Amino acid sequence: MDVCRINHTYEFTDQHKALFESAVSLSIDTETTGLNPRECKVRLLQIKPNLKTGESPIFVFDLFSLSFDCAL
Repeated sequence: MDVCRINHTYEFTDQHKALFESAVSLSIDTETTGLNPRECKVRLLQIKPNLKTGESPIFVFDLFSLSFDCAL
């Protein structure tokens, strides 16, 4: 199983985008800095596109190292 760690130096390619577009579902997991949702932050976001054809990589987004250009 491949793991792609997404940080400020990683290039998200069209091939990776195609994996998400062809997925029948997504498995999502998070890791936080603690248990209090009002005070703690999401540190890692892990997403695995579930494909009909079988295995796909797990994308691990290091949210502390990424910059965001839009408001969520």
